[in-house]
Parts: sequence; C-alpha cells; structure tokens
Amino acid sequence: MSNSEDDSFAEVENKDTVQLEDSPQWKSVCKSLNTGSASPNAKGDQASVAPSYSEPQTEKIGIKADLPNIRRVIGNRRKNRRKLLKRRQSNL
Repeated sequence: MSNSEDDSFAEVENKDTVQLEDSPQWKSVCKSLNTGSASPNAKGDQASVAPSYSEPQTEKIGIKADLPNIRRVIGNRRKNRRKLLKRRQSNL
C-alpha cells in the first residue's frame, strides 16, 4: 500500500519538475544563479544554489582582514580592566 503511494508521489514530482524546467521563469532563475541551464537531475533549489553560494567564505576572509583591529580592541579592554582593578584595590 505504501509503495503505490510512493510511486504516485514520484510521478507527480517528476511532472512538476518537467513543467518547471520548460517554463521561462525557471530558466531566468537558473541564469540569476549563474548555473547556466536547468539540469534535470537537480531536485529542488538546493542543488542549484549550492555551487554559487559562498557567503560563509567571505565572512571568514573579512574577519581575518580585521584581526589586527580586533586584537587591539581586546588588548585595550584588558589594559583598562587592569587599571580599574588597581584603582579599586588602592581605594580599599
């Protein structure tokens, strides 16, 4: 019983993907994602989005480029904390 349901679901899914690939909207989506043309093997949007998606890489590069500034800020915080602790101890 479950096998027949799975088969019918797969048929509907295949029909939907064929209609999407033939439509001009789908082609424009593929062009905007820089994947070229619609591939019949791609299931859903994840497969076509994966190659062009590179946001985490740029984040890491940005953090590396900003490391000296981050180190300076952390160093200043430590220095200020030490100054405050010395003041408190001398006041007591």
